[in-house]
Amino acid sequence: GQGYEKHDLHDIDKSKNIGINVTVYPNTEYKVRDEKGKEKYDEKTGIVLKGHGGVYKVGVNYGEKDKSREVLSTIGSNVKINQDISDVNRDINRQKGEFEGREIRAINVDLGTEYWLTKAGRGKAKDIFEEAGRSVEGLKEVLIH
Repeated sequence: GQGYEKHDLHDIDKSKNIGINVTVYPNTEYKVRDEKGKEKYDEKTGIVLKGHGGVYKVGVNYGEKDKSREVLSTIGSNVKINQDISDVNRDINRQKGEFEGREIRAINVDLGTEYWLTKAGRGKAKDIFEEAGRSVEGLKEVLIH
């Protein structure tokens, strides 16, 4: 006699994303300062000396998914077959189980390197905070934008 074979499936949803974002600002201008943080001036013109340099903004991101579910072999309840199918799922609404496992939604982390990694970045950060003054509105403007 002819028999049949039944195989349930194991559905896997697995992924991992790791990334690094780098933005380069190649010619950032900033005020030149002495060791104490005071602006340096051109002796002849009295104009604040300007420095130029590269600034790098670096961020990392990570996301992961590791889930699985069972997909049962199913023969619809209205199908007639001349075999013992007592161990086969007959309910099409129960064919796919729910995904179970873990998922870490994408996390993006800005390392703030544009403010500290290079001399130009540190200089520009000092300029930004100095221009914001000590007012709450000024600091809020820097932090939000």
